[in-house]
Amino acid sequence: MQALTHYNQALFELQAATEFDEVKTIRDQAQAITAYAIQAKDTKLL
Repeated sequence: MQALTHYNQALFELQAATEFDEVKTIRDQAQAITAYAIQAKDTKLL
């Protein structure tokens, strides 16, 4: 259930982003989380 909370928060932040830099920051953070999940073999985050 915590993953859903994080997902909803990410959607909210993405909808609130009005500048390109804000959107790029969110995308970069998502890519970093994906890379960490792959390294940790955490299939819940993938």
